[in-house]
Parts: sequence; C-alpha cells; structure tokens
Amino acid sequence: MRHPSVPRLFASTSFTSARPDKGHRPGEIYSLGIGNTGTTALLFEVAGGLPHCAAFSRGKPGRDVGDYQNAVYKHTYNERKGKTFDLFRDHFAREPYDRYIWTARDPRDAAISRMLYRWLQSLLNLRSSGPTTGTLPPGTKP
Repeated sequence: MRHPSVPRLFASTSFTSARPDKGHRPGEIYSLGIGNTGTTALLFEVAGGLPHCAAFSRGKPGRDVGDYQNAVYKHTYNERKGKTFDLFRDHFAREPYDRYIWTARDPRDAAISRMLYRWLQSLLNLRSSGPTTGTLPPGTKP
C-alpha cells in the first residue's frame, strides 16, 4: 500500500523495506518541482522554520543524503539533465522521507514572471552601466 502523501506516480510497495534499520527519514523533507517555480524560496522558508536544519539543493537525488536532525532536500525535474520521473521514483523507493512537497505553477504565470524578471534585469543593467562613452564625434566636447 502506498503512503497517502505520495502521488500514485511515486508509489512504492513498502516504504519501510528500503531502509529496514530506520524506515522513513524522520525530520527529513523532500521538495520537488520544475525550475523557476519557487522551489528554492520554499526550500529556505521550510529550512528556516526547523531547528538545526540542513538545506540541500544540487546534483542528483541521493547526493547529500545523511543522518541529520532536520534536513530539506530540493530538486527540480528536468528531462534534459536526466532528472526524470523514473530517477525520482527509484530514489524514493530506496530513501523514503518524512514529508514530501510537490511544487507546481501555472505555465502562464511562470512565463509572465520570466518576462518581468528579464525586463527588470535589463533596467538594472542600464542603470549600472551609466552614460555611454565614445558616442560623440571626434573633436566634439560634451
């Protein structure tokens, strides 16, 4: 029987069979989403609310697994980088966690957010570069 907090896609026949010594990972939270959906902000918000919490956000699943009092692991789904659903399903079967956070975002909202972010960055780059030089014809004083 699958754990009620795990979507059917990541179902495992037995979460405790993967780690008979400990079963699930108490105090360890796994966050999964696609890029630019707020997963990093969520990672630090959750980690900031737990005492002595370690936060991990890089590499393939299982890279930073360890025995921590509290830990939050964040990964993003990305077919191009080989982070497929099969990879995550296999990882969850081997390393069950205490809690799972699944992040989803409306693609239209993500597109608008990217557009506004790029527009803001272009404005900031214009301000930081200051006035351009070398645009006056030779011999002309400013």
